[in-house]
Amino acid sequence: MSDVVVFRGLPGSGKTVRARALQRAEGGWLVGRDHLRDLLFGLAEYRFSTWRELRVGEVQEQLIRTGLRAGSNVLVDDLNLRNSYVRRPAELAAEEGAGLRVIDLTDVDPAVCRENDRARDRTVGAALIDDLYERYVRGRPYPLPLPPSAAGVVSSAW
Repeated sequence: MSDVVVFRGLPGSGKTVRARALQRAEGGWLVGRDHLRDLLFGLAEYRFSTWRELRVGEVQEQLIRTGLRAGSNVLVDDLNLRNSYVRRPAELAAEEGAGLRVIDLTDVDPAVCRENDRARDRTVGAALIDDLYERYVRGRPYPLPLPPSAAGVVSSAW
């Protein structure tokens, strides 16, 4: 059976690094929104717009379904800090008869995230990392609670 593997964490927490390692170890399709933005619009030129984000979401959903129907694991390395962002991949997994794994990296220290971010070509900046930490991670349990639609999920620290 195929799985949707959802990574949760701050920018610079290692989501994409771990997703690529899991992809090498188990195979699967990597369908994160940043990858799709780059593919569809070019990140260097990307400017947020609701229209573009809707297109990215549509393509991501289709790739998740297609990957699962092809018998592949599908890896989603987005931030996924809000439950609403985990809910849709969980629903797609259930609709396609696939499993769901969540790899929660919200325990990675924000200082490490800032350091990792500084080492990247495309940075998000310390201010955004700190803001996301304050809004979605600080004072919350680890791992982050999952939405009710993800009941029965196999949570993993791969």
